[in-house]
Amino acid sequence: MISSTACSLGSSATAPPPLGRFGTSGVGIVEGPGTINWDFALSKSFNLTERAKLRVEVSFVNLLNHVNLGGPDMTITHANNPSQGLCGFGCITAAQGLYQFAGARSGQIGARIDF
Repeated sequence: MISSTACSLGSSATAPPPLGRFGTSGVGIVEGPGTINWDFALSKSFNLTERAKLRVEVSFVNLLNHVNLGGPDMTITHANNPSQGLCGFGCITAAQGLYQFAGARSGQIGARIDF
């Protein structure tokens, strides 16, 4: 069952426009949750000889591993009845995908020798 707090926008506040009309809602009246994504990188160079250097690098993507939720369902005809387990219009049902730079935390460590 889906709780009523899962729905961020109620379908009772809006209605489908009559056939052949565009409706009166403004553009951009619904905003989804924001994205929190902290990336971090650190590097240090060490002299090995007069001509050779060792460079060590560490980098992380989404360092805080914060879940970034996707946008709400904006199809007004989808059913929205949390008491029956239906979550449609205005509900957020998934997290943002990797293509939106909101994936899980990942990191890499590297070293290179410059001469």
